[in-house]
Amino acid sequence: MGDEAVAGVFLGRTAWRRISETWLDPDLDGPDVPFDIGVRLVDYIRALQPIRSDA
Repeated sequence: MGDEAVAGVFLGRTAWRRISETWLDPDLDGPDVPFDIGVRLVDYIRALQPIRSDA
């Protein structure tokens, strides 16, 4: 959907971190967009939960 995810400092909060990706001009009216966003979010949660649990 977008470029590779980039991790970095959360803007304004140096103790926080962020992971983000950029979607260039997505068609937000497409019928599959909500599903695609939900699947992407679940992918992030599954990938990050083990790391978060170890902290």
